[in-house]
Formats: sequence, structure tokens, C-alpha cells
Amino acid sequence: MAAASGKSRGKEMTDEVESERFRVRMQAMNVGAVLMLTILAVQFVLGIDVNLFGAFPTTSVVLQALYSNVDPVLTAHMAVAFLLLVLGVLLAVLGFRRPLPRRVSWAALSGALAVFWAFESGIEFVLSGFSNNVASFSMALGFLASVAIYGYLGLVSALSGRSRFVSILVGGGSLQVAASGSAGPSTQGKR
Repeated sequence: MAAASGKSRGKEMTDEVESERFRVRMQAMNVGAVLMLTILAVQFVLGIDVNLFGAFPTTSVVLQALYSNVDPVLTAHMAVAFLLLVLGVLLAVLGFRRPLPRRVSWAALSGALAVFWAFESGIEFVLSGFSNNVASFSMALGFLASVAIYGYLGLVSALSGRSRFVSILVGGGSLQVAASGSAGPSTQGKR
């Protein structure tokens, strides 16, 4: 009987550890999503500034122009784009570490792909001599997609420990919610 009690206690400890890992990773996803949304807001302001008030290089050799006499706001816009790309990839990698639900993982990957879409469209716009309106529009669409995806990711990860509704958002049966309202894998009735 003591052996059965020890196994039960060991199972409870494992469940608690898994629940804590889930909570910590969802918090990390939330912080990452909020960080991405904040940096995307900065990117928006820089992009609008460049679009309305910036002076694009007029030389025919675009890459040479980028390193010579360039608007500092345009340079900041390009640097923030690279930062967004790196952070998006890091968040996507974090998204596929267990025990996160699949919808959260795929949202993190989709966010990184949306940032890449905007980044690649920005490169096309620069290489066209700042004249390809389709690339500029595509960059804006990639930006909007990334804001929507990281907004969803932030919402789902923020609600993960606070609401029964999150089980619907995150993926149905893959997230079990205890009677107390806390979420995590196999937290049924423990607290």
C-alpha cells in the first residue's frame, strides 16, 4: 500500500512539474507576443514617418545609396525590421517546445512567416529603387498579418491560466482546465 501511495505522490509531482512548465512557457509566449506587438508599433511609426516625410535615395545604385546619404529614420526602420525577423524566429522556435498546444505553436510560426513576408517585401521595395508600389503594399499586408497573429498569440497566452474560455481558443481537448480555473496539462482538481 505504501508503494501505491509513493507512485501516486510521484504522479502528482510529475503533473505539477508539467503544469508549471506549461505555465512558464505560456508566460514566455505572452511576453514575446507583447514584445513583438510593441516593436511592431515602433516599426509602424518609423514606416509612416519614412513614407510621409523621408527622402528616398535617388541614385540608380540602390545598395550604394543605402550606405551613403540615407535618412536616419529609414535606417532605423530597416534595423527594426531585422530585429523583428530575429525575434519572430526565436518565438517560433519557443512555440514548438513542448508542452504548448498546437494552435499556439502554429500561431508563433505564422507570426514569424508574416514578419518574413513583410521583411522580404521591404527588400524588394528597396531593390526596386523605392518605386515598386506592389512591394510596398505587400510589406503593409505582411505587417497587418503579423499584428493580427501576435495579437491572437498574446491573447491566448495571457488567458491560459485565467479562463475556461481559453480551452476553446487554444485547441479544444489539448488543454484541460481544472475546477479552480487554472490551466495546464493534467491539472484536474489539484491545487
